[in-house]
Amino acid sequence: MLFWGPRQYTRLDLEDCGATDSKKHFTNHPQRHVSNRDFYAWLTTALLVTLLFLAGKMSQFRLHTKPGNICTNPVVRQEWRSVSDTERAEYIEAALCLHKIPSAFDYHPEAKLSDDFPWIHTHNPIDHHRTANFLPWHRYFIHKYENALKERCGYQGHLLYWDWTLDYDDLPNAMILDPDYGFGGDGGPKNNDSISWGSCIEVGPFKGYEVKVLGQEIKPHCLSRGFGRAVGGTFTGSTVSPTSIREVLSQDDYFDFLTKLEGSADNDIPLGMGGDWVEASAPNDPLFFLHHTQVDRLWWMWQQKDQGSRIMQYKGQNSGTDMASSATAPSLDDVLPTPINDGIKIRDMMNTEGVLFCYRY
Repeated sequence: MLFWGPRQYTRLDLEDCGATDSKKHFTNHPQRHVSNRDFYAWLTTALLVTLLFLAGKMSQFRLHTKPGNICTNPVVRQEWRSVSDTERAEYIEAALCLHKIPSAFDYHPEAKLSDDFPWIHTHNPIDHHRTANFLPWHRYFIHKYENALKERCGYQGHLLYWDWTLDYDDLPNAMILDPDYGFGGDGGPKNNDSISWGSCIEVGPFKGYEVKVLGQEIKPHCLSRGFGRAVGGTFTGSTVSPTSIREVLSQDDYFDFLTKLEGSADNDIPLGMGGDWVEASAPNDPLFFLHHTQVDRLWWMWQQKDQGSRIMQYKGQNSGTDMASSATAPSLDDVLPTPINDGIKIRDMMNTEGVLFCYRY
C-alpha cells in the first residue's frame, strides 16, 4: 500500500511489519521428518495466506465505507472560489497524486488509481442514469473519491463543488476553468490526438495528463475538452442559471426533481465541456467530481425543504433504457452491485448526516 505525504511516497514493505529474511527461520535447526499431516497443515496455511492476500488486493478500493456511528459534527462542503488559494492548491495536488498511484484493478498495466473512477463509472452493471439510483449512486461515488484523496494522498480538506449558477452568463471564463486558479480551460486546436469533440488540454495543472479509459474501451489518450464542440453542446449556461435551478428545486416529487436536474444541468454541462465529458468515462476529468458535488448539493437542498418527507423519498424506475417501466420498483433496501459499493444499501446513502456520511452544504 502506498501512503502519500507532501514531499514523497513511502512504500510500506513487509520489513516494516517485522518480517525478516526467510532463511533465518530455517538455519541452525535440527532436521526432522515431515509427516503428511505436517505437510497438509503447511499447505492449508499457505493457501489461507494466499487467499487473504488476494482479498486484500481486491479491497484496495474499499476505503472506510461501512456505516458507523451516527453523524454529530458534519463538515461543511464549500464552493471552489470560497476557499483560499492554499486550499485550492492542496485539492489540485491531491487529485494529481491519485494519478501517480497504481490502479487497484487489472484492466491496463499502466493504469492509475485516478483511472479506476472512470473505469467503474463505465462498467457499472446497473443503470445509474435516468433511474432512481442516479443521485444516491453518484453521492456514494464522489464519497469514494473523497476517501481516496484523503487516505491515499493525505488530503486534509473536503470535497468542493462548482456552483455553475455563479458562472452561467460566461461559463468558458469561469474561475474554476482558469489555468492558474482552477483546472485549466478549453482543449487546444484539433489535432491527431483529438477525441470526442475535444482535444488535449494545453494549459493548467492537467496539461499532459494521460488517461486510459474512453467510453467502455481501454484507449490511452490525453485528457480532452472542447467547449461547445459536441453535438447540441453550446456551453451557454441557460440551463444552469439561477432561474432554471429554482425551477428544478421547485419539484415536489423525487423522481420529477431527479429527471429535471439530470435532463438539464447535469446533461448540458458535460455537453458544453465536450471532450472526455461527453463519454461515460467523464470522471477522467478531475473537475467532474466538483460538478457532481454540485449535483449532490442540489439534491441536499431539495431534501432540506421538507426533511420529514424528502430525506428518505426514493421512487422512479430501475431501468434507464426502458423509460416507461421497470422490472421491479426501486427500493431503499436495494444494494447497488458495483465494484465499490461494499454491500451498502440505498437507505444508507439518503441522509448526508446519518451513519455513512457526515457532511452538509
